[in-house]
Amino acid sequence: MKLKNNISIHNDFYVYKLFFKEPFDIQHTIRIYDTDTQQQLFCNEIPSISQNDINNGFHYYFHFSNSVKNVMVKINDQEKTVYEKNLCIDELTRPIVLIERPAGYAGMGDYFFTLPVIKKLSKSFGKKVTVISRHPQIFINNPYIEKLHVLSDKDCIESIYEKFDLTNHNLLFDLLPNHDNISLNPNVKFLDNFFLFDIRQAAAKDCGFQLTDEELNIEFYPDPFIPIDLPDKYVVINPYISGVDRDFGRENWQTIVDKLNDKQIPVVAIGMPGKYHAVNIRLGRNLCGQECQSNLSQTWHILNNASAFVTFDTGIYVLSGTTDTQIFLIDTYLNPQWHAPYRHGSNKYKLTIVKGECQEYCLSNIKYYGIDGSRFIQPAVQKCALGYDKFKCMPSAQKIVDSVVNYWRSV
Repeated sequence: MKLKNNISIHNDFYVYKLFFKEPFDIQHTIRIYDTDTQQQLFCNEIPSISQNDINNGFHYYFHFSNSVKNVMVKINDQEKTVYEKNLCIDELTRPIVLIERPAGYAGMGDYFFTLPVIKKLSKSFGKKVTVISRHPQIFINNPYIEKLHVLSDKDCIESIYEKFDLTNHNLLFDLLPNHDNISLNPNVKFLDNFFLFDIRQAAAKDCGFQLTDEELNIEFYPDPFIPIDLPDKYVVINPYISGVDRDFGRENWQTIVDKLNDKQIPVVAIGMPGKYHAVNIRLGRNLCGQECQSNLSQTWHILNNASAFVTFDTGIYVLSGTTDTQIFLIDTYLNPQWHAPYRHGSNKYKLTIVKGECQEYCLSNIKYYGIDGSRFIQPAVQKCALGYDKFKCMPSAQKIVDSVVNYWRSV
C-alpha cells in the first residue's frame, strides 16, 4: 500500500493527513499510535477507496497534541498488516525550502537572495530547515539549515516532487518557482519579471510574508581562509566576461588597473577560469583563474579583507554584500535598488553606485515595458530600450577610478 502524508501546525495541536496513492476494494482498518507511550491516537474502518477518490484528493485526517514526538501508522486488511511505518513528527514539521531554477533561469546571485527567507523560516518555526537546491556551495556552514539535498542538471521538477514526496507537504516553500510548478503545487506563484522588484521580497512573498529591512541582510558562512600572499591594503576587481549590458571590455578594466597602480593603489583581480578579461597588474596580484580563489569561501575572505571592491552586478557582487567591504557598483540599466546589499539594516552602507550619463534604468522602468493582459512584458535584455547604440548608463573608467581614489585617500 502506498501512502503520502502531510501535517499542519496549529498553536497547540497538529492535524495529520493521510493521502492514499492506490485504490483497494476490501475493508481496511487504520490505527495510529503514539510510539513512545503506545497510546492509540486514532482508529477507523476504511471500506474501500476508488481511483476516483484518489484523483479527488481523498484523505483521512486526525489531530493530536503537539507533545507527541513519534507516531506509528498501521493499516490492516481482513487478514494481515499491509502497511506499517514509524514517523518522526519533528521531521514532518520541518520546513522544506525548494529552490529549483534550471540553468539559464537564474544566476548564483539569485540563490543568495533566498538566504534571508531561509533564516526567517528557521527562526519562525523554531527549527532548522531542509533545503533542496542546485547550488550547495551557497548554503555551506549555514546554522539555519539541517539538511541540504543537491539537485543535478538532470532533475526535472516532476521528478523532484516525486523523489522528495513534496506534492502534499504542507510546509513546502517553493522559492522563485517556474510556471511549470503550478500543476504540482497550487500555491506556486509564477515569477514573471526579475527586474521590477527586490528578489529577496519576491522569495518571501512565495512564503506568504515580507522581510523587514533588518531581515534583508544576506548571511554567508565561509570555510576558514587558506592564506594567500596579498598586499596589506588593496582594491579588488572582478573583470568578469558577460553580456554587453554588464561588461565594458578588457580595455576599460585595464585602464582602471593602470590608473589605480599609477596612484600606488594595489589591485587584486579575481575571476573563474575562462570567464575573465586578462589584465596586467603592476602593483598587486592577478588571481584570475587560480585555484587559491576558485571557491566562494576563498573569494569571500579576499573580498572581506579588501579596502574596496569594484564590480558589475554579478553573483560575486551579491556575495560581497555579505562582507564589510566598501563596494563600488558599476551602474547599468537595471535599477540598483533591487539588488543592493542590505547591511546593518541599510542598502546604502558602504555602497557607492558609480553612474553614467543615463539613469532611466530602462530594464526596471515600466515606461519601456509592453503590456499583455495582466502581464508586463519586459524589454529585450542586452539592448538599450531608449535606442542608444551603447549603454550610456555605464560610467567611464575614469569616473570609477576617481571614485575609488577619493575613497582610498579618505580611509
